[in-house]
Amino acid sequence: MTVLFEWLAREGHLLLLWWLWMTLAGAAAFPLCIRLLAGLPDKGWTLARPVGMLLVAFVFWLLASGGFFDNSAGSMVFAWLLVGSLSLLVYLRFGSHRSLLEWWRENRRLFLLSELLFFCLFVGWAIYRAHQNQILYTEKPMELAFMSAVQRSPAFPPHDPWLSGYAISYYYLGYVMSAMLATLSGITSTIGFNLTIASQFALTGLGAFGVVYNLVRSRAFEAHAPFRSDRQLHGAAAASGLLGMLLLILVGNFQMPLIEAPFQSESVPASYLEYWGTQDRSRFPADGSGYAPRDDAAPLKDPLQWTGWWWFRASRVLTDYALDGTLQPIQPIDEFPAFSFLLADSHPHVLALPFVVMTIGMMLNLVLLRRHPSRAETLLYAITVGGLVFLNTWDGPI
Repeated sequence: MTVLFEWLAREGHLLLLWWLWMTLAGAAAFPLCIRLLAGLPDKGWTLARPVGMLLVAFVFWLLASGGFFDNSAGSMVFAWLLVGSLSLLVYLRFGSHRSLLEWWRENRRLFLLSELLFFCLFVGWAIYRAHQNQILYTEKPMELAFMSAVQRSPAFPPHDPWLSGYAISYYYLGYVMSAMLATLSGITSTIGFNLTIASQFALTGLGAFGVVYNLVRSRAFEAHAPFRSDRQLHGAAAASGLLGMLLLILVGNFQMPLIEAPFQSESVPASYLEYWGTQDRSRFPADGSGYAPRDDAAPLKDPLQWTGWWWFRASRVLTDYALDGTLQPIQPIDEFPAFSFLLADSHPHVLALPFVVMTIGMMLNLVLLRRHPSRAETLLYAITVGGLVFLNTWDGPI
């Protein structure tokens, strides 16, 4: 118990602060969600955190870029209050005031499960990053530079860390969110970098859970009714949501059991690796020399002795050949979420993951409503799509 309190006093409270600000963003946006995401059985609760983060960051960035805000914690809190006030206004203006109480009676089990799930995902991945916390290699230095520049700029647009006197020429909304959480939590960008990865892991996992949960539960949901009264699909929806979450954030492309483990242990013939076409080129040249299967090999024998960043090859399983059949020197990048969270680059395509899942949830909401969106819903969808472009421009066409 003493060790626990020691940890909380020294650094554990930083996790709690980061978790608290994300939760407050969700709480600020939920009254809005309960009105505008009414097609979803959970009324948008599992999507409220990314919705809140996006709206708060959008309001803060817009007003700061227009010269109405400075880049300070006070301005960020004010943006939080603006979003919360607008959300509450929409809630009170449209629909019955008893909706929140009715929602609680219907969804309290979902509330407890989703909050426990989010907290465990966030703290669990923060512990992982605590054991692998260096901000080195790949694109981490560049991303840390962006995050630091956003946090340290006195006004918006934030300063370019490489070109003095100029603004960042990049899609940087994700770094604004990270810098906001770091500033409000009173920590530096280096600590915030690792907590960002933990929060993206948790937000993406909860969002995946919510989308699948709502999809399954909607089978017994009628959009014209304020709330469903039957609870037959709660258990099935929750189990399906958990499975969907695991498949999205933890399951990879099976490169390790199908290719890497047999190759590293030299337990398969060369023809097996030739079939997949993803051999380790440094040990498997075109003539087949340098590789020979071992009779006593076991597929999972001593993985700690495997060579190099063996897991990195899982993100390059697609093989690109020229028209003449020669292998290209640079292979296509085909990352998947589990790889991205392990690598822990805070690149825009990773920062956008929770918001891509959130957008899928909004698409489901639009389908379940079975009507054209209202003006308020259209505005929320517009901010969402625009936010995706500003988070990771490549997500715009998708």
